[in-house]
Amino acid sequence: MRATVTSSRAATRSVRSVCTVAARASHHPISQHPLRKDVAGVLHGRPFPRLDALPCAVTAITTTHKEPFELEGVVFPMFSQRHLLDSATRSEPPSSIEAACVVGRTREEAREEHSHLSLLCEHFLVPPPEASATFFTADLGGAGRLRWEQNTEVSTYTFLRPLPEEGSPLFEAPSLSLSAVPAWWLHSLPGRVVAATHIAVVSHEPPHPTHIDIRQYSPHFNRSSFVTAASVDDGDFRVTTDWRAHEDGFVRLLVEAVPSRWQHHAPVGGRGLDAVRQGLAVAAAGQRTAAGKVVQRLIELDKYRSLALMAQPLARSVSPRVDALQAQLQGVNDELRRSSACDLEGQRRLLDGLLRLTATALRVQEIASYRFSAAAAYAKIVEDRVSFLRLGRLEGAPSLESFLMGALQPAMRSCSAMSARLASVAASSRTTIDLLRARLTVEQQAQNVEQLEQLKETARTQLLLQECVEGLSVVAITYYSTGVLGYAAKAAHTLGYLPVQPEVALGCGMPLVGVGVWVALHRLKHSVLGERPAAPPTQEPRG
Repeated sequence: MRATVTSSRAATRSVRSVCTVAARASHHPISQHPLRKDVAGVLHGRPFPRLDALPCAVTAITTTHKEPFELEGVVFPMFSQRHLLDSATRSEPPSSIEAACVVGRTREEAREEHSHLSLLCEHFLVPPPEASATFFTADLGGAGRLRWEQNTEVSTYTFLRPLPEEGSPLFEAPSLSLSAVPAWWLHSLPGRVVAATHIAVVSHEPPHPTHIDIRQYSPHFNRSSFVTAASVDDGDFRVTTDWRAHEDGFVRLLVEAVPSRWQHHAPVGGRGLDAVRQGLAVAAAGQRTAAGKVVQRLIELDKYRSLALMAQPLARSVSPRVDALQAQLQGVNDELRRSSACDLEGQRRLLDGLLRLTATALRVQEIASYRFSAAAAYAKIVEDRVSFLRLGRLEGAPSLESFLMGALQPAMRSCSAMSARLASVAASSRTTIDLLRARLTVEQQAQNVEQLEQLKETARTQLLLQECVEGLSVVAITYYSTGVLGYAAKAAHTLGYLPVQPEVALGCGMPLVGVGVWVALHRLKHSVLGERPAAPPTQEPRG
């Protein structure tokens, strides 16, 4: 028994030693999936920005290479013009549908963005991003920090910079984070701006935790008469904005961090002044980190709000076209009800018109459906960001969430309704085409049956004529055959071989000649037609 236990322990130690050697020999002892590293890095691929100090100025600019384009009377808000130019350069016919549904950016556009970003990095003497990078951060020294990210349709440049001093004007040129960015670089940004936001982050203790005096914030927004407000992260922050693009083209948002909320979060690791200072420092660092998350989500909120609302002008532009298509379809249906089933030529004209109408409806639907689908996805992202921010209502000011969603949701419902109308027109036209084709098929089958009946009558008439001609042929052949036999009978009578008169012999032999001619013609007809004459029925001998 002891020998068995000893041997098993020795075997276990040998197996462990072999596994240890194998693990040391290979850096990754377990086979990894080729995409595991990329998937695992998604969560940390684009971290939230961290504010170095409060107060802080943040500016975000979102650009796209897609521009409005009018096609077949419909204005598409984000149309890939570069794709059409590339197709023309390659001597290919430009496809409007393909250009309207281009999801990403072309290689030339990506290289243009990378080159422009590299110019800024060279200006501030920082290493540029890799050519294949879609996310980049850099410390620009006294100019603050740069955060660049590339999404499917847009690219966002974010600049973060501490405010020079407490109490300075928040949204004026000296306090903006763009004041340290070269003007020539900003003026030559590739693409068109679809969203631009100035965010000022300050530390301020409100007099009341659930109330706000909106008159104090009106000067920050050019004394706008409508300013919305909300608490963020269960009251840790406050956000005020009027959601207007001011004279510089930027939307302004003011974020206030509530110090008292974060002082309660300060950890207490001991007693004494140093412990209190250390706890407050940790709380301040946490406040800046949380403020960075709030700022990033507010930037995304404004960016995706703008992208989602890009589909609303398209819905308005498509509406008259859909009305015209529905009117044409109704006219075709009315004409189809009034038309006669026997008028095949008129029904073919209706079918041609329906095919053109369906092709137009499908073309518009194919181009517009991508933008409507993208708008729905962007609206969903906006809803997610609102949920992440945990917005709360502040008495004394309109709710930021209610105002934002009150403008976004009706627009998205309009886009959804327009998409459904386009699909309905296309489906109705296809159904009408199927009905018209069925009607044409039934009418053609009826005409085919009528033609078959006519052919049957014609064949019956031809058969009767053929039988009549066949009878006449028997008479004619019998007549000529009898004439020939008459000469033979006369010769035989003259030579003495025929004891009766030739006329008597011919009269008696005429029925036999007629029967022989009929039998010969009958056999000849069946041999030509490949048929055999029916044999007479045989009777069984009776025993």
